[in-house]
This record gives sequence, structure tokens and C-alpha cells, in this order.
Amino acid sequence: MARIESGETRAMRETIDLHRVISEVVTECDTLARSREVSLSAKTEEAAMISGDRGDIRRAITNLVANALEHTPAHGHVEIRLEQNADSVLLHVLDDGYGIPPEVQPSLFERFTSAAGSGVHGTGLGLYIVRRIVEAAAGKVLYTARNPRGSIFTLSFPKATL
Repeated sequence: MARIESGETRAMRETIDLHRVISEVVTECDTLARSREVSLSAKTEEAAMISGDRGDIRRAITNLVANALEHTPAHGHVEIRLEQNADSVLLHVLDDGYGIPPEVQPSLFERFTSAAGSGVHGTGLGLYIVRRIVEAAAGKVLYTARNPRGSIFTLSFPKATL
């Protein structure tokens, strides 16, 4: 957190294949998914290339997936979808969990904001760190409520120029 806040990050700018990163995150989070009796799946396209720090991007995706798994009840579903168009790559983490209360949504990606009142506990730094990592890669992060319940977090990145 201090490294991000100080601007002293020495982030590597490299070309990253999000398809591979997502595969690694799914493998890493599989044990958590099984222990919570939540299905975890990924629908990705091959070779979705972005620029950024691979370790940080992986950390951001892992954070979103772990949050979704933690806040989805047993027998629920968490899915990662990857799509791309001519100039951007979109990564969606969808769940059918508890969702985020409307009053918290506007400040969701701010420092020390947590989804109080929804049974969510934490420091309120996780989504803030995700936002800072994504912004460092020239991307954006968005939250959308999912009907009838749940959440969709979307990371939008410019496509890497090869």
C-alpha cells in the first residue's frame, strides 16, 4: 500500500496475456472455491494482450475473485469472462453473491471503504488497491449490481500494441 501511495512503484511494463493470468488465478483460487462449495469457472479468449505489471495485474484479479468467492453463498457461482474488441480488453468477474448496498457503491473504490451493512468485513483497502493497480496499467475498474443479486466487477484495459 505504501509503495502504491508514494508513487515509488517500479512497475514493470510488459505485455501480459490475460488468458494465461486468468488460468493461473483459477488454479490458485480453486481450493477456496471448493471449501466454500462455490463453482468457479472462466470463459476466456486466447491471446488477450495488455501492458502492465504482470504481478500486480494478477494480484488485482486474484483479489476480485477471492472477494467474490468469500461473498457468494454455498452452491453459488463465480465466473470470469474475458472479451475484447478492436482497442480494449474487458475482464468481468461475476458472482451471484450478496451484492453491494447501493449507498456504498459510489465510494466503493476509495480508500478505507467497505461494504458495511452487507456482512462484508475488511480494511476497505482491497478494492482501492485493485483500482490503483488497474489505473497504473491505463485501465478502469467498474462495479455493476447483478440482478436478481450479485455483483459484476469489470476491468477495462487498452489492448497492447504488439
